[in-house]
Amino acid sequence: MKTLLKILIACFISIKIVNGQTQVITMTTSLPVGSSITFSLLENKDIAIINVDFGDGNLISKWMDFSSGRAEVTGTLVGSQTVKVYSAFVDKIYEFICEYQQLTSIDISNAKDLKLLICGYNNLTDLNVTNNPKLTTLWCNNNELSSLNITQNIVLESFTCSYNKLTSLDVINNTTLLWFYCSYNQLTFNTLPIKKQSWLSYIYAPQQSIQIAKDFNVSDELDLNDQLLVNGFTTNYVLKTTTGSILFQTTDYSLTDGKITFLKAQSDSVYCIMENDAFPDFTGDNVFKTTNSKISSTTDVLNSHERKVKIYSIDRVIYIETPEKQGITIYDFHGRKLFSQYLQSKIATLQIDNPGIYFVQISGNNGTSIKKVIVK
Repeated sequence: MKTLLKILIACFISIKIVNGQTQVITMTTSLPVGSSITFSLLENKDIAIINVDFGDGNLISKWMDFSSGRAEVTGTLVGSQTVKVYSAFVDKIYEFICEYQQLTSIDISNAKDLKLLICGYNNLTDLNVTNNPKLTTLWCNNNELSSLNITQNIVLESFTCSYNKLTSLDVINNTTLLWFYCSYNQLTFNTLPIKKQSWLSYIYAPQQSIQIAKDFNVSDELDLNDQLLVNGFTTNYVLKTTTGSILFQTTDYSLTDGKITFLKAQSDSVYCIMENDAFPDFTGDNVFKTTNSKISSTTDVLNSHERKVKIYSIDRVIYIETPEKQGITIYDFHGRKLFSQYLQSKIATLQIDNPGIYFVQISGNNGTSIKKVIVK
């Protein structure tokens, strides 16, 4: 009797889907056409039929037995790289798992009763969960997300967004949150959420290094003032070289309100470590720091630049090769200007009629230098 009832229910479901299926989920992947794609669903039904368009517009019915838990769906991409999932029970799909499928986009806006979404290890650059207010579990780690709005997911309990590119994250409305993992993003002292007592677990370290300029001159300022105060705690700044030496304040640099002025050129690249008691887990290999920079005097920069400039003469032709676009002026031994041009191709040549000594003036962002060349 139960078997007959299930068959009758399945037939009713099938007719309902054929006559008016609802598109619940849409996915686009970078997997090539012909590849296999797999995802899992959980519905609040013992038996149901899911219809899937694997890219060519044709619906393939998948007989799903959910009695033992989530049902796995596997198919082959045909015609395109977009997969659409249809269901007669649009309000009964509770869980959706689609990890490791090279997804570039996913639309779950119609799955309003979704409670669990696991979409990690894909290539997602955007994820909209504002239409899924019943989500209690969201794992979107290991993607390419630079922003994420979870302010509407007010019953969220478990949230994992590690290994993305997030620069900010608002969890003020997520009062039921218990497990929160957001390490390996681009969050800083002034954008990381402060741990709440109700959180059972909060993993935020490490974060990607703060990007700063690759080169500084002596007397240049590195402004890290926005990292100075966090939740009543003051940040401690430590400058180190890539070989491990610690720089000394007043000798190597000055520090005022999180603004660092370099006082001395360094032979090794330098980075800044920031420590704040609001985030004690930034320690050891997980320190919060900037990227590396070279600290040079103006003379050092110019000399380094000059070493990269090649000027030579062959068969009464002066050849000039520079590392960047800049102005070139050539004078004879008596100071008369013979040639002046702003280089666009980083190389210039000039035919010289008379042998002798000539001077090449190079003018660019790193200053002006003059080199002598002998034409035979």
